[in-house]
Amino acid sequence: MLASVTLSGYYRYPTIHGDTIVFVSEDDLWTVPVSGGPARRLTSGVGMASHPCFSPDGSLVAFSGSEEGIREVYVMEARGGPARRLTFLGDEAWVVAWTPDRAEVVFATSSDQPFAKVFWLQAVPVAGGPARLLPHGPARNVAFGPAGGQGGSGGEALPPGRQEGRGEAEGAKPPRGGAEARDGRSADLSEGTGPL
Repeated sequence: MLASVTLSGYYRYPTIHGDTIVFVSEDDLWTVPVSGGPARRLTSGVGMASHPCFSPDGSLVAFSGSEEGIREVYVMEARGGPARRLTFLGDEAWVVAWTPDRAEVVFATSSDQPFAKVFWLQAVPVAGGPARLLPHGPARNVAFGPAGGQGGSGGEALPPGRQEGRGEAEGAKPPRGGAEARDGRSADLSEGTGPL
């Protein structure tokens, strides 16, 4: 007789909208209610999915995926269904936010830059079309205020590891076993999940 074993997974990159969490495990996107319960897989491709981010209205999820090789930007319905590729850069693209009007997905990339791993922010229309370079200089993240303002003071993008309004020291990480979502709330996904 086999003994009952409780397995804990490795859960990463949570994003929360309303009472729904989307997170990454086993290189795919999963969804689960904030109240708990069984998780449901949203993606099941051969490539890796990471960095999910809910649209402001919660109807769509943008994410970075490597379904066709290099990591590009994809979008899909939050309830599930096929994902649609938005970028074709041939360079790493990391989803970081949505514009407040839900018209564009903001991502960090070193595409078209003279140095590898020096990331700039770009925004790609959800309806399709070319991405545009945002005027912030080198940056890996951006935060939009309630009125649509960007970053901290002066509309500048916030430096890596810093999010406005977190109430924590710059670069602080959530405690082990928890995960901080993109909106600053924490979710205890499992005990002993390891570092995020």
